[in-house]
Amino acid sequence: MAKSSKQKSTAGSRKTIAGRVGKNLNDKGVHSGRIAAKTPIHTPSTPPVDAALIKRNIGQSIRRIREAANFSQELVAERAELHPIYYGNVERGKNNISIISLAQIARALDCTVGDIIKGSEI
Repeated sequence: MAKSSKQKSTAGSRKTIAGRVGKNLNDKGVHSGRIAAKTPIHTPSTPPVDAALIKRNIGQSIRRIREAANFSQELVAERAELHPIYYGNVERGKNNISIISLAQIARALDCTVGDIIKGSEI
């Protein structure tokens, strides 16, 4: 069946947010959520961030503050309303931590988020 002049093929020509042809928006104009694979995480003048080091340093800082207060991991996890396994993984630098969870931990330790960050050597 041949396409009429009113029917135009949209295969392969999707509009981007700026209205140019690209692959970021589907046929209904909804963003696909994909990020271009070639997008740099850092600019050439900025050194890359070592995420594992940051997580480890934040966890060590939390542990130092917790031990200075003579709190158990279980007590801090309960006071912060976090699962004890998650909290333990945060202290070991195994989990990414949201700013909300960091604030909950700071509250449970009777300190500020700034105290945790300052003690983390980042």
